[in-house]
Amino acid sequence: MVARRARKSKHSGSNRTVSQNMPKRKLTLVLPGLVAVAEADPEAANPPAALERMLGRADPMGSMGPDGTEACLFHLFGAELDPRGDPPVAAVTRVHDMGVVDNSWWMRADPVHLVPHGDRLLLADRGQLQLSQDEADRLVEEILAVFGEDGWVLRAPTPDRWYLRPREIPDLETTPPTQVIGADIEPFLPGGRDGKRWHTVMNEVQILLHTAEVNVEREARGMPTVNSLWFWGGGQLPGFHNADWTCLWSNEILTTALARLTELTVVPRPISAAQWLAQAPEGNHLLVLDQGLDELLNGRIERWRDFLDTLDADWIAPLDTALRAGDLDELEILTDHCQGFRLTARHLRRWWRRRVRLEHLVPNAS
Repeated sequence: MVARRARKSKHSGSNRTVSQNMPKRKLTLVLPGLVAVAEADPEAANPPAALERMLGRADPMGSMGPDGTEACLFHLFGAELDPRGDPPVAAVTRVHDMGVVDNSWWMRADPVHLVPHGDRLLLADRGQLQLSQDEADRLVEEILAVFGEDGWVLRAPTPDRWYLRPREIPDLETTPPTQVIGADIEPFLPGGRDGKRWHTVMNEVQILLHTAEVNVEREARGMPTVNSLWFWGGGQLPGFHNADWTCLWSNEILTTALARLTELTVVPRPISAAQWLAQAPEGNHLLVLDQGLDELLNGRIERWRDFLDTLDADWIAPLDTALRAGDLDELEILTDHCQGFRLTARHLRRWWRRRVRLEHLVPNAS
């Protein structure tokens, strides 16, 4: 296997070496998308009271890894990343989508819809496209009819996750679409030494897609077109240090692929903390609740608010109770920006502490 593992076991997410003093049952709860709405519009979210109260009583642990959801997840698995490059999301998620493990350089080339807004182009949420697999396959065929001559290998194993292997490995700095949804794309276009050349490539692909048969058909049905590709997450499979997780509980694609590469047991995400508490053995558990991020990426803001309510009722309040009762020894909460908060039963007795509002978790927020 390409992924290599160090002999010394160490949890790179929190930089704590495994020891006999580790709590009997500890949970690290990752909440992608938690801060995203507050970051864009502090008034957009209903305040999740139990969560904000719990964060206020916790010990802030500061940054637990690189900023950004994807980079943080790599860090939690002890990935050995080149600090000069992007986290190699494409190479890892390709393992999940195509079942292939190799050492080739891949980037994501996801189909997107760009919306004109004055003199700007905004990246639309992915829920607008509703692309079928047949449409994705036909679009890839049309693109390769032109760019195949340049040595492109382009695959679409799912309608919304495409993979590109160019003839030459580019020097690029890219931005995950999770950070661009609804925003002007100009500040987020590829940078790095080859950035300008890939701006040109992106423009050429847009011209080609403008007359693509699939898009002509979609326009006739009043559907948004695939009018660009979003290039990001390029690289090769990394090596890994051992992370001291007992188990991953997740349905999220990147983490389940990382778990496969590190030979970590994966269990589908439970529906509630009560179900997790009933199933989880002793050990150090990683659990990813990415439903909020999924709702945001698909433009379902009302359902994101529903997710916050569910998060409070089905997860935060029961975990609070479990900590007080000794059914859970330690809880860590990680936000979008890899900010950590540590809780034990002792911390929950800090009744005098103020709640931490979500908008205050935005970096550089006043």
